[in-house]
Amino acid sequence: MPSSAGNWPKSSDRKIGARYTSDTMLNGLWVMPSFLSGTSLIVTFLVALLVFHWAFVFCWQLDKIGIQPLGKRGWKIADYVWLSAGSIALVATAFQARQLLATNMLNQLDAIVGSSVDPAQYYSSPEYYDGLLCKKFERNPLYTSQAEFDRIQNVFDTYCAWAGKLTTQLVKVDRWTVIDVSSLPVPPKADVNDLASIVREMYGGIDRHNVIARKREALRAYLSRSDFELTLAELAPLLAIIALALRVAKVTGEIRLEQR
Repeated sequence: MPSSAGNWPKSSDRKIGARYTSDTMLNGLWVMPSFLSGTSLIVTFLVALLVFHWAFVFCWQLDKIGIQPLGKRGWKIADYVWLSAGSIALVATAFQARQLLATNMLNQLDAIVGSSVDPAQYYSSPEYYDGLLCKKFERNPLYTSQAEFDRIQNVFDTYCAWAGKLTTQLVKVDRWTVIDVSSLPVPPKADVNDLASIVREMYGGIDRHNVIARKREALRAYLSRSDFELTLAELAPLLAIIALALRVAKVTGEIRLEQR
């Protein structure tokens, strides 16, 4: 009696089967719908044109079951139909235009800003604040007392230490990441106006960084589409074709009405 292990496929067979399944799944993805090709749309337009002429204008063989060509009131109702279908198709093109504009703006933003210096990292780097906040003074006994000298030196040392913590936190921040200002180390409070203006300038660089990062986030949000928008974008060409075919049939129907 063969062992149960003999009924299992070999390891190589299982790998081939898994790869085949994966390839089959991938082949079914990222495939454009066939009805969106130019040939399919032309064929759809011609078929819709023939069907509308047959059903609403000439009614070939349909008069035997009591169906008559549309009158003035019927064609007025047809106006509502083809205008509604055309309007829906235009809405779908607005979604596509929004996505196209967002893509172009995003590429321009990446090209212009991506290669420039990040203001948040620049104003929080030692290159900027080292000579402004990190100073070692020499006391002149004729003009400054030891207590006042120690107080001023301590203020600058405190600001320098704070700036170092800020550098450590921002040095790894991505150019397109919005910085949470509340998570940054709180700057020390001192009555030195020059230091306060330097701190404001450093936070100004962070604000400019965030303005650009938020703008990029907004543009990236425009790139995404909901399931409804995707469905509408796929159906838009068909709706436009059907609307045009119905409009052409309406012209034929109105001409026949005038000839009666």
